[in-house]
Amino acid sequence: MLPLDDEAKEISGQFSWTPTQGIDEESQRHSFYAKLGDTLIDQMTELKVARETAPAAAPGMDKFMETMLAMMAQNQQILAAPSR
Repeated sequence: MLPLDDEAKEISGQFSWTPTQGIDEESQRHSFYAKLGDTLIDQMTELKVARETAPAAAPGMDKFMETMLAMMAQNQQILAAPSR
């Protein structure tokens, strides 16, 4: 804290101030957020690399999806049919 006027300078001069960098609340908060940011960036980088190196789709997945879409279409037709 810096004194703003002569009276404050005189009062401040009566006390011995020691730096508190690293132990004060603001420094600790900054340190936490810095570490959190670094961790999140590392995790996003790992996910990006994993996504880029992962196979696009398993073999046969296209056929499976076609079958599922056909089955869903049939179910829609059954549900839309008037009941007897």
